[in-house]
Amino acid sequence: MVITKGKARILITQNCRSCEWNFDGMCAAHGGFYNYGGQILNRKKECNCWQISFKYFVSLSKRLEVKNNRLLLKKVEIKLGRTL
Repeated sequence: MVITKGKARILITQNCRSCEWNFDGMCAAHGGFYNYGGQILNRKKECNCWQISFKYFVSLSKRLEVKNNRLLLKKVEIKLGRTL
């Protein structure tokens, strides 16, 4: 997913690598591509159970600034929502 506003862009990678349900290569999502307890063979795989992992959120937030419940990227405003 790419969020854009003007010329600023932030790419949110929604795959097993950045998913909170990835526990050292094992999937803990119910109804996901690998199902609960399945071994993740392709970390670039995308599924509809994706939720952002804390580690990935922290890495994104280092490039962002929060002000008045809004994310700012290089003085560009992005509303907080379900996508993050």
